[in-house]
Amino acid sequence: MAEASIKRDYKTLFKYLDLDGFPKGKLNKITMSKALATVQKADSQMIKQGIIIEKITFGDVLSILKVDYQLQCTLVQIKEMKMQFGRAVSKSTLVAISDDNGITWKFVDAIGRDKLEMKRLMPNLSDKLMFATPEAPKFINDIKPVK
Repeated sequence: MAEASIKRDYKTLFKYLDLDGFPKGKLNKITMSKALATVQKADSQMIKQGIIIEKITFGDVLSILKVDYQLQCTLVQIKEMKMQFGRAVSKSTLVAISDDNGITWKFVDAIGRDKLEMKRLMPNLSDKLMFATPEAPKFINDIKPVK
């Protein structure tokens, strides 16, 4: 999933995304084509602003629970992005859902969303899931000035 995000391989990426975690607006359910259009639009806006995801890594598993027929998990996701004036490193919670006892997983990036907002998007999420403490992105000015 991380590699597909970096390469902008939407076909592969969407195999790993849980559409229930996408904001639905007035819709009850988001369609695959609407979700794809949303991701492509956000990606093209990032590129226009000179932002490129260079690296995605995963930190600690924060929680993993059995909820009815699902395994629900949260873990720390670390994104490193190249920007016009350096790099930014952000940490967020990645929500993982498995409907087949951990054989396959679908993911939702909770960046910019707290547990309550994720619970509104995905009502079946357990209240016992732990989320990473929100942190402001860290900016690294590693661009050398032009002389």
